[in-house]
Amino acid sequence: MPYKPIDTETKVKIIKEHFSGAKICSLAQKYKVNRDSIHLWINRVEDNLPHILTSKKPGPKPLREPEKDRLKKGLDSLQEQLNILSQLSHLTISSRLLAEVRPSQCPECKGSHIVKNGTYVVRGERISRSLIIKQEGLIQRFRCQDCGASLYLVKKK
Repeated sequence: MPYKPIDTETKVKIIKEHFSGAKICSLAQKYKVNRDSIHLWINRVEDNLPHILTSKKPGPKPLREPEKDRLKKGLDSLQEQLNILSQLSHLTISSRLLAEVRPSQCPECKGSHIVKNGTYVVRGERISRSLIIKQEGLIQRFRCQDCGASLYLVKKK
């Protein structure tokens, strides 16, 4: 016999009839439902009734001041760590000419396939996702062909 899905309204009707005094056996015959299914629905309702009927204040509980301070400090430390980690994969050299300097290996994957990927001038302070420069300078960008990491060489003026 194939499985016949039962809609929620019928389940509610069966549970109401059981709570009003009808026997599970007669309900199973009347609605052509397995007795075990009816027992399962009734047990679920009885388990959740105390949880449903307890009175609670609506809405979320407000945060106390110490928790707000703790969360703000945690957010600040995470932001600082993010700034540090975003700088780890980049190489900054300012003592030699750009023509003489080329990274020999990628700091992330230790690969040796590094190619030039553009040069640009920075005038004043520049902050981007991957590089923070506080002075004017010329930047040579390299890219690792193995992992795709960007490397920057900075010649400050």
